[in-house]
Amino acid sequence: MKKSLVAKLRFLVKAKQALGEQRLDLVFAPAIGEEQKPIERIAKQTAIPL
Repeated sequence: MKKSLVAKLRFLVKAKQALGEQRLDLVFAPAIGEEQKPIERIAKQTAIPL
């Protein structure tokens, strides 16, 4: 779990550096074995992948 948190934080830092102050909403995929939440399902259908 700690590794996934560190990976998410690194991604957020890189995204902020690349995109600057642009508003950005991120939804991360559920962990292996974790059930997908409705927001994750909707985001997957409607989002713009980075």
